[in-house]
Amino acid sequence: MTAGFAGATSSTALPPLVPGLPVLGCALDMRINPLEFLTRMYQQYGPVFRVRILNRTHWVIAGSEGNRFMSSDGGEHLGSTHVYGEFGREFGADLLIAMDGPQHRQLRKVQRPGYSREAIVRHLPAIEHVARESIAGWRPGESRRLLPLIREVVFSQLGALIAGPAPCGLLGDMEVVFDTNLMVNVSKILPKVALRLPHYRRARMRVDAFIERVVNWHRHHPPLDREPDLVDRLLAAEDLEGQPYDEQSVKTSVLGFYVSGLHTLAASATFLIGAVLGVPGLQAQIAAEADQAFDEGELTLASLQGMTTLHKAALETMRRYTVSAFLPRSVITAFEFEGFRFEAGTQVLVAEGVTHLLPENFPNPLAFAPDRESWNGAAPPSDVYTPYSLGAHSCLGARVADVQLRAVAGVMFHELELAFKNPNTPLSVHIHPVSGPSRRLQVTAVRRRVH
Repeated sequence: MTAGFAGATSSTALPPLVPGLPVLGCALDMRINPLEFLTRMYQQYGPVFRVRILNRTHWVIAGSEGNRFMSSDGGEHLGSTHVYGEFGREFGADLLIAMDGPQHRQLRKVQRPGYSREAIVRHLPAIEHVARESIAGWRPGESRRLLPLIREVVFSQLGALIAGPAPCGLLGDMEVVFDTNLMVNVSKILPKVALRLPHYRRARMRVDAFIERVVNWHRHHPPLDREPDLVDRLLAAEDLEGQPYDEQSVKTSVLGFYVSGLHTLAASATFLIGAVLGVPGLQAQIAAEADQAFDEGELTLASLQGMTTLHKAALETMRRYTVSAFLPRSVITAFEFEGFRFEAGTQVLVAEGVTHLLPENFPNPLAFAPDRESWNGAAPPSDVYTPYSLGAHSCLGARVADVQLRAVAGVMFHELELAFKNPNTPLSVHIHPVSGPSRRLQVTAVRRRVH
């Protein structure tokens, strides 16, 4: 794939290297609000540049040019296996995120119905119930850390989408297993020995035992009087050779379901609630819509869609506080892009979210403005607005996330009037180890709303 770029005259030239600190490189710039940093670099250097993060140099592809490339030829040239392969193998089989090519496409096809909008709509009453129960004991005047609370809600809701045993008390273990593996095998900021420490091994043992119980329950309770869920579909599916997926592959895919929303969805829901609190009058407007929706009975897709202000706030949240701001990839076959040649093995960051912060796409881009013209009609082009990524590895759970995100916030604003514990609290994106809000962000229940 070759594309022209006025700033490069030879495919043998190296992209510009962003200046950084000794040893650290651009690590500090990438730790807090990385998308703002990458956007400034795109504006300065163009759609291809290099950044050094600790001891590794990454080539960055950014802007609408990069997004169009990802939508067309990206899957042919950029892969996830080299980046996430060890991460998946730690669990005994490849996770979907660690696969490329025909095997990846086949497993996505198998899992897609389990991540569909229909899959979550059937469980909306349970999703609502979990959210209500999670905040039932929140007393007026009490402050709570928002991200851990939302993670509890989201994790319990994901458990409600899978029949059989519930993941009670397992959130901490899931976080330890996922975060440790990620920091060892993807970001590589922890040594391999971290995977052998007792704290990790105990958490891993409990998580493995739970996943095994879920799979065994489905083997003994086939979907005769219920709709098949993700586990049922995995057990009934065949791979490209026409063989059933082996036991460990099924278990690893089930684990992937639980951890997929643990960070991304919970982070987006936290940002949504926090961003709404920062706009005077917006919480009251959304609460009024939520009251009307819940007055009609249990939450339905139609009543959720009736919360138009909440919907616009969610769209704006995923633009302004993009959780998947950039994607690590590795070049699997060499290609030329914008005048530069990317050789096999080159480590790449695809900064898809840069387009979210460009003023030519969204005026005053650092402002949180749910009333933007962008959300009043047709959605912005896919090379401009990319909340769920692009190409072969676009978010499989996007439709589930879209519904669940609004359901969580809708219940929260229906039940409680909230405020920042510290009114001067800034919302910022932190990498710890994936993108999300600060763990220290606290909100206070001003009052429980009377219905």
